Amino acid sequence: MLIMFFCGAGSALAFSPIMSLLVIQFQKKKGLVLGVLFSGVGSGMLLSGLMTTYLIRYFPVWEWRAIWLIFSITSILFTLLS
Repeated sequence: MLIMFFCGAGSALAFSPIMSLLVIQFQKKKGLVLGVLFSGVGSGMLLSGLMTTYLIRYFPVWEWRAIWLIFSITSILFTLLS
């Protein structure tokens, strides 16, 4: 529970400054920028749900372990790229 608390706090502390920075950078298109920013979370959940159902069928032996492995590798890759 403590780890999930820190995960949520870190996410909130990263999301708020990004939102403020983007709104300041693109003052004439605030609505578009906020729409793209907020749709990212929903799109990610939708895509991960679709990927999960496909990957469970593709890895019948590993099932959820393969999904967590792929998601963790993807997260590490995007972290390094950013």
